Amino acid sequence: MFRNRSTRALASLAITLALALTAMAGPATILGRRAPAENTATAIPGSVTPGANVAFDVHFKNTSSSNLAQFFLNAITPGTDDGAALFALESSSRTGCDVTSGDLHCIFGALNAGAEINLRVVYTTPSTPGTFTVPFNFSTTGVAPDGGQNSHGDDYPTPGVVTLDATLNFAGAYTSAGGQVITDNQTLSKRQNPQYTQVNAPEDGIGITVGEATFPCPAEIGKCFGQWSVISVNGGAGYSPDGFSVVLGYVGNIGNVKFVHVLDDGTVQKLAACTAYPAPVAERNPGCYFIDASGTNTLVTIWLVENGRLSGY
Repeated sequence: MFRNRSTRALASLAITLALALTAMAGPATILGRRAPAENTATAIPGSVTPGANVAFDVHFKNTSSSNLAQFFLNAITPGTDDGAALFALESSSRTGCDVTSGDLHCIFGALNAGAEINLRVVYTTPSTPGTFTVPFNFSTTGVAPDGGQNSHGDDYPTPGVVTLDATLNFAGAYTSAGGQVITDNQTLSKRQNPQYTQVNAPEDGIGITVGEATFPCPAEIGKCFGQWSVISVNGGAGYSPDGFSVVLGYVGNIGNVKFVHVLDDGTVQKLAACTAYPAPVAERNPGCYFIDASGTNTLVTIWLVENGRLSGY
């Protein structure tokens, strides 16, 4: 009986000491919650060739009820030892950005409730395949965490991520120079690379990807020839009436082949041969092709006003 009373006494003493220590420590700290916001960094295009340029559309919207006295954006350019570099701050809806150091530093001033910031930043990517991530980070002044959703001293990490694809059947880039050509590997061989795809950029400041892939032949075509050349110009935008040109390269002489264009919405268009080179504007919608088989390989130039994929038949 004496042993049991001793145990209870010790337990009671421990509880008393714990309560005393809690009282000495003062009230418990209440961690504040970060104020709600929309923050994104979207790569254009989503995949590029290693060493090519990529753009990031960086967006922030203050969806809280708090007006921010000071608002910032910083991004340290990663991988500078592998060719990566900040190419340009192409546009911004707010002033206050500086890129002279090779990194991005912005002081935007006040950002009221409901206000937003949009900017486009262009980077040259590293020369090795994998992923390239730019650590964009929006932030506010103050002490974090605050006692409520007041966005004082909060960070909003907004990483921009792009895939660096070095495969034979892919090429992608953000067009930052006049007359830019986007092409996958043009070293043709019967076994490893029987076909290539090239797009002559219709304008600067857009994302373009090209490549080859396997798709079933449309029933109305019957039997297709070669691989499908898949193109994405400016996220699927249209370019009527002037259009843009695509060059398909094939090993050897492909003979009397016609071409079909399947639009992004699945519409199937049989293309006619162009009456001249370059194609007259009137023939670029829905499209036409011009075959040059004078060398050991065959080049086919196709003029289009819409995106999609192309195949011979």
